[in-house]
Parts: sequence; structure tokens; C-alpha cells
Amino acid sequence: MNPISASPLAVASYALPHIIHAIATKSRLGRNNRHSFWSAIQETALALFLVRVTIVSLLFPRRRKPEMATKGSGVGNGFSTSPRSTRT
Repeated sequence: MNPISASPLAVASYALPHIIHAIATKSRLGRNNRHSFWSAIQETALALFLVRVTIVSLLFPRRRKPEMATKGSGVGNGFSTSPRSTRT
């Protein structure tokens, strides 16, 4: 059962102008703040990295327990995000 009864070329010819228009509009609105092209590249790279993690988490939800810390404390892995902290 195919939910879209059209050829891939027909779908692409319909969708691509909408995608290009959305990217151009986003670029025009945010031109003083950021470059939309590089944010799209970053999102694509992160999405490709997270595909494996997401699939493993969906298929085997109890394989790994999440590391949770109590409120106000760290996980205790020896790393700190504070710029003032010193490692001993």
C-alpha cells in the first residue's frame, strides 16, 4: 500500500519549490542574525548521528539506563562545564 500515488519525480517537482521558498524566506528574515545554510548543514549532520541512537533506544529501551543526577549536583564523570572550575 502506497500512501502517495504519484511518481517520485512528480512529488519532487511539487515539494522542491516549497522547500526552496521556505529556505529563502528563512534566510531573508534571519539575515542579520545567522546564516541559514550552515544551520541546515549542522542539523543534517546531527540528525545522521542520532539515527542510530534513536533506533537502538526504540528497539531496546532497557539496554542502557539514563544517567540522572539529583537537582543541583553533577553526574560525577570528572568533567565540568563551569569555566571557573579546576580539575584535581
